[in-house]
Amino acid sequence: MDVERIDFLKKYIAATLKAIRDGANVKGYSVWSLIDMYEIFGGYKSRFGLIRVDFRNLRRQRQPRLSAYWYSDFLKNNAAVQVEKEAATATSHAQI
Repeated sequence: MDVERIDFLKKYIAATLKAIRDGANVKGYSVWSLIDMYEIFGGYKSRFGLIRVDFRNLRRQRQPRLSAYWYSDFLKNNAAVQVEKEAATATSHAQI
């Protein structure tokens, strides 16, 4: 599944919110870009991002991952406070 990516996003957003509250001048953030880490990891072999691409299909069909639905729900519901609470209690390799 995509649980690790969701856990990472929660912690990343919580850390960004904490930095803002601590006085950081944050103007925005980015989850991932279309070609994020492309050159570093050798082309399309690595699988990052919120959208899964089927490279076995010539049409390169896209399918939103579970994290895409989570992130969409987060944005629609302005769930920043909930993310901070969850990130504070979550156990993962990602650090705040």
